[in-house]
Amino acid sequence: MPEYNVNNIQVSMLGESPFYGIKEMTYDMEQEKTHVHVVGKAQPHTTQYGNKKFTGKITVVHSDFVSKIQSKVPKGLSVLDLAPFDVSIVYLGNGLVATTDKWLKVEITKTAKKFASGDGVESIEMEVIMTDIQEGV
Repeated sequence: MPEYNVNNIQVSMLGESPFYGIKEMTYDMEQEKTHVHVVGKAQPHTTQYGNKKFTGKITVVHSDFVSKIQSKVPKGLSVLDLAPFDVSIVYLGNGLVATTDKWLKVEITKTAKKFASGDGVESIEMEVIMTDIQEGV
């Protein structure tokens, strides 16, 4: 049975479509949920829903970080000051339905340089937050 493959993923962001140079991406969706208990009942009566939280990480090859991300930053500022941007992730595959996830209003909260012996390529890891993740749009 065919599966989605990392070589068939296309990412678009910051005016680059497709955006080449990404080594790794992860993203999480979280929502606060708590049980509501009532007198006379041991099991939860219902569930109360709280805030949602959307976070992720994007690891980019250093040279692509400089040319495609850092170059968009006004002089005297850092990538932490970039205006919010959207990210589109399209999952493709032979015999599979194409599906798209969108990250909305992404902001970079932290960057870290990452390098190790092995592949010889230096990478920049960016931690991000976003206002929403839309799956399968």
